[in-house]
Amino acid sequence: MEKLSVRQQQVFDYISRYCTENGFCPSLADISQAMGLCASTAVAHVNALKKKKYVVSEYRIGRSLRPVDPEKPVTVLHSESGANDTAPVERRKPLLKGGDYAGRNASKN
Repeated sequence: MEKLSVRQQQVFDYISRYCTENGFCPSLADISQAMGLCASTAVAHVNALKKKKYVVSEYRIGRSLRPVDPEKPVTVLHSESGANDTAPVERRKPLLKGGDYAGRNASKN
């Protein structure tokens, strides 16, 4: 794995700590607020961590950012490129679109 800058290491440590303490991962807003960064800078650091394979996330699924454990790779089902990537992230159910669970009243036919 490539070396991280000091600030990237701080962001990575925050993500890892947050996931451990809360049982779920931080949003970009959580990261920017906790680290004192503007949103675009937080995104840039997270993208650098993804590029260097320190974290992974599932495309368009909130709070899916996960620190990588190189010893336990699994397949990410929803990557930005559309291809399957290898990374240690749990499988998540796809978001529901339409149907009774997306706001339609089930009692109406």
